[in-house]
Amino acid sequence: MTRISRSKFPAYVLGLALALGVTISGDKPALAATFNVKSFGAVGDGVTDDTAAIKAAIAAAQASPHSNVLFPSGTYLYSSALFASGITLTGQGGATLLSQASTAELIIAGANPAVRNLTFSTLAPTSGDALVVRPATTNFQIEFNTFNSGFNGDINVGGAPNGTVDFNQFNVSKLGLFIGASSGNTFVGNNNFSSQVAKANGIEVQQSSHVTINANNFSSLSVAILLEANTGVTCVSNNASKCLAGIGSVKNQNLNAHNNRFSGTGTPGQSYGFFSQSDQNIVVSQNSVQNFQTGIEFISGTNCQAIGNGVTNVPIGIGVDKSTTVSLTLNRIETVTIGVLAGASSNVTVNLNLIQGATANGITSAQCLGSMAISNNKLNNCGLQPFGAGNPAAVIFVSCPGASSISITNNTYTGNSTNLSYFIDCLQNFAQVFGNKTNTLLPNLIG
Repeated sequence: MTRISRSKFPAYVLGLALALGVTISGDKPALAATFNVKSFGAVGDGVTDDTAAIKAAIAAAQASPHSNVLFPSGTYLYSSALFASGITLTGQGGATLLSQASTAELIIAGANPAVRNLTFSTLAPTSGDALVVRPATTNFQIEFNTFNSGFNGDINVGGAPNGTVDFNQFNVSKLGLFIGASSGNTFVGNNNFSSQVAKANGIEVQQSSHVTINANNFSSLSVAILLEANTGVTCVSNNASKCLAGIGSVKNQNLNAHNNRFSGTGTPGQSYGFFSQSDQNIVVSQNSVQNFQTGIEFISGTNCQAIGNGVTNVPIGIGVDKSTTVSLTLNRIETVTIGVLAGASSNVTVNLNLIQGATANGITSAQCLGSMAISNNKLNNCGLQPFGAGNPAAVIFVSCPGASSISITNNTYTGNSTNLSYFIDCLQNFAQVFGNKTNTLLPNLIG
């Protein structure tokens, strides 16, 4: 690319540029010009309607590829939608865009648009979105912005691939970030999501592919991350506290949730660190989950794996219901009512887990089909409270008459024997039970 130095421009061009607030530089041709909204008549006092001035600055920038619209320090009131294609909008000194109506949204489109260092506020609470990314927009960047409460949605991305949303602050009223309609290859990272209202969600992704959600922080939300009907989503190193759910996942394929830290409210009621329903090929690994009703739950899933997770202070450590081909391996489950609860599922493997401090059973499996394998688990101090009437008082309890095979092998139990009647209580006499050890006097009951 040929660079044109400042000396090549006639004096009248430079004069016009200065009058319009345009910066011309031969050193950085990627940003050909910067258009200051105040040079187009914007006041920025939060009272004057600056819509026309902002639109004029955007129009001038769009006529010069790769240009930037600059918002100096101030509050810019706008009353109708702002549309910007293929340009960058940048705030300076805490510049705020103040929406006056539900239809007053910032809409970006085209190739390589960017929005940086702006604060979004509204005078029309919970009625519109702050920032909309139109379908077919490519390589968008939304970073270092602040979204104040009051919007129906803070960022709405629809059908726009190859985008980045990072280092933003979301003060969520209903939904922080929505990604939908096959917005593939999108990176969402290093954002902070918090809320002061009930039933607000952080991130929602629908019908999209290859979205990475990395190193975000969530606080006091209903659901931190909600995923539906996606392919190839990765959630890694996110942190959620005081949320009713860390990740809620429905009808996804090839989902990987790794190294996240989720802490719930600890209050009674339905809450989950990771909730999965009707998913296929799911790997939940090395996450830390605490203070929920259930740590990890698989319902009606296929090929689900929970590997190396730490689950503590939850009634149900890991739950499995109506799922097929499930592997629970190398998890550490502590301070629970029941460590692992598997029901009406087929081909379930529970292997090499550490389960300790269960007030009731360490492992319970009921009405499972296919193969049921419980092996090489270490269990300690189960049955810490009296069992209710009719509940099996055993460290490991299995009642799966429809299973094709049951193996309970090489498990160990140490610690409490009060309130317990058996180490292993399996109602099926065809089960293979061997190599299990305990330092207590608890017997096994098979058949």
